[in-house]
Amino acid sequence: MNSLRQKARLSAALAALLFVTLLPTPVAAQYLEDSIYVGCGTSYLEYNLRRKEVWGAYNAYPGRYFALICSTNQAYAGSQLPEPSCVACDSIDGKAYVSFYDSVAMLTKANQGVKKRIGLSSAGDLAWDPVSNCLFVACDEDDKVAVMDCHTDSIVGYITTDLEPFRLDLNMTGRRLFVTNDGSRTVSVIDVDSLRVIRTLPIPGGVRTSRYCYSGNKYYCSSDDGVYVLDGTTGERLTLVTGALHVWAMVPAEADGLVLAGYSVSTPPDSVYIISTLTDSIVGRRPLGGTSPFCMAWSPTTGLVYSANFDGVSVLSLHGLNPPKRFCVSGRPLVALSVPEYHRVYVGCMETEWLYCFRDTVSGVAEPPQRTPLLTSPATILGATYLHSGPAPAELVDAAGRKVVSIILGTNDLSSLPAGVYSVISPSSAPVRILKPR
Repeated sequence: MNSLRQKARLSAALAALLFVTLLPTPVAAQYLEDSIYVGCGTSYLEYNLRRKEVWGAYNAYPGRYFALICSTNQAYAGSQLPEPSCVACDSIDGKAYVSFYDSVAMLTKANQGVKKRIGLSSAGDLAWDPVSNCLFVACDEDDKVAVMDCHTDSIVGYITTDLEPFRLDLNMTGRRLFVTNDGSRTVSVIDVDSLRVIRTLPIPGGVRTSRYCYSGNKYYCSSDDGVYVLDGTTGERLTLVTGALHVWAMVPAEADGLVLAGYSVSTPPDSVYIISTLTDSIVGRRPLGGTSPFCMAWSPTTGLVYSANFDGVSVLSLHGLNPPKRFCVSGRPLVALSVPEYHRVYVGCMETEWLYCFRDTVSGVAEPPQRTPLLTSPATILGATYLHSGPAPAELVDAAGRKVVSIILGTNDLSSLPAGVYSVISPSSAPVRILKPR
């Protein structure tokens, strides 16, 4: 293991030196901090907030999963499992879940193997809800979404959808689950409290990719016609952004009220549409700095967007006219995950067993890990339910807008509050939704 770590750090140092040599600016604010051997390619990445770990899996033969400790970037490779479909983390109990064609595996540590397998036909995409501490599982061959209680790791119900549910996007604060149905080319909207479908809408041509945006309370999904926009609560179709064509990757930039949509065309260069969540129109375009975007990650710490592309990784700034920074990492980058708590972005690839770690900083120097700022959306109260307040005065209000308690400077113990959705109101910033799990 030590030799692998030494090789990884040597590879990272050589790569960083090469990038500094090639970039036109004398100092690159973002840099490749580490490359970590994880024992397989990477199709999925998920962060476990309680354990401070990144979990990943590779869905091609031979399938495998892994876990990485963020404080040390030390990886533990798990056992081989038949073509994992997705990964999700329960940040209340510190568990990880990996879905397969016939079950969902529950794990606590990568080097200890599977703790429990829950039989479930055609298990696919996963979405964890911290309010109810339930895991939603798309079962495409059964045309259903299964509901699993993460406390007992047992199936507690099924929700019938349209044909072949494939992708799940959760609106935690509005209590809605958006389900992309590949077989019928529709989107089902589920009330996650009553566990019933409240609306199903046709999407001509089917959905390529989708994301829910908290700052606008809207759901965006791309298709042959453009990007459809649905209300985040009712599921009603609001509009179609007709100019946003050939979109394969999207990410909300929550603090700016924008959605970035990376598109790929037959004749480069590929670019990024910038969509306003206020007007649901294209307000700008930026060069991608690469070809064929697969996945995009937004950093709430720096406001930068990282794009995993077919030919490398590009970093885009939404402010100013600076061109994107391009990192020519090998292995066909496929997935990107921002971990603001550690000022890092992790990028996994299809054709290499190394996970790339980028230092997410605008200063150009290594910055120490810090707590994730309070004013992020959405935030989640976990574990002992302590809320760490910032310097500005604030109030906690319930879903009806009634004041519950004043937020003081320092630590606020909210363990006595009933489960539900609350908001932090401060005169110095926009309201922030807070989730108290059951």
